Amino acid sequence: MRVSDTEKNRGAHGDSSFKLGGMPSSSENPPALAVGSAKSLEEISAYPREWLTCQQVSGVLNCNPYALHVQAVKDQSKLGFPVVVIGNRVKIPKRAFIEFMRG
Repeated sequence: MRVSDTEKNRGAHGDSSFKLGGMPSSSENPPALAVGSAKSLEEISAYPREWLTCQQVSGVLNCNPYALHVQAVKDQSKLGFPVVVIGNRVKIPKRAFIEFMRG
């Protein structure tokens, strides 16, 4: 049985919301810092959410995100900026992190 290109691009509900390839077109802008780390405070400032992850701030700090996570869980006071640990998750308030980095 042969499947047409239209059928290949059809989503679970029979619409065309699903596209093969998964990459956004050049006209679409992916969300800032959705995955990966920021390289500058300007990127952090532009991020729309108020809470950051270890992965997102590790680029600015030039450190391993896992090491940052372990330190946050082990002894938050050694980081120098506030963090919130909820179970296994570590969240960093964006405003406080930016203030810490700017001195």
